Amino acid sequence: MNKKIFSAIAVISAFVIFGVWYCINYSSIRSVHIENISNNGKDSIDKSEISSENRNEETVEKININTANEVELSALNGIGAKRAADIVEYRKTNGEFKDIESIKNVDGIGEGTFNLIKEYITV
Repeated sequence: MNKKIFSAIAVISAFVIFGVWYCINYSSIRSVHIENISNNGKDSIDKSEISSENRNEETVEKININTANEVELSALNGIGAKRAADIVEYRKTNGEFKDIESIKNVDGIGEGTFNLIKEYITV
């Protein structure tokens, strides 16, 4: 029975050590590579998305919601492919956004999503 307990403790310890290692190495910075499909893939954007406690104006390039394509918009926290398509469709139907708050007129973008992205968007 001691071998079974020792084996179980060893497996659990391995998972804990891996979890700590993973959090240290991957939670603070993740690289995002966005291919600009509006120019037929001729240019691309490679930016680092830094965790919210480390972000500041100098390290994060704002995305213009009046000119960004679906791929660029989906790089925003809280905006997936469907919502990015909705933003582009709203822009085609209603024209350019007058200010960043106008993005809340898009179905599915409420105050919560707006609060997640407002520091990273511009018009």
